[in-house]
Amino acid sequence: MLEKSGDQDAVPQRGILPDAENGESVFLIKACRYLRLTHEVRLATFMAMQSGRRLEIVMAADYALAPALADFAKQYGIVIRRHPEGVSTLASSTGTVT
Repeated sequence: MLEKSGDQDAVPQRGILPDAENGESVFLIKACRYLRLTHEVRLATFMAMQSGRRLEIVMAADYALAPALADFAKQYGIVIRRHPEGVSTLASSTGTVT
């Protein structure tokens, strides 16, 4: 959706769609080797907090986490789950995040 603000050009509104949700958590499943504190992570954190849930980021066990993201996760109670079989195995499973 585009929104006009004064004389500025139309600016697209940003949002995210989590990979999964349940009554307690919002999940992002990430398949990058080095995970940074991105706008997506910030928006997912806000989405989870607004709905009274927590954000859980699922990634392969051997992937690295940027220090800024580790600090942000600690500050906002984000759970980082490292899946030993990798995220491709997780994504093709029955949909249960463990």
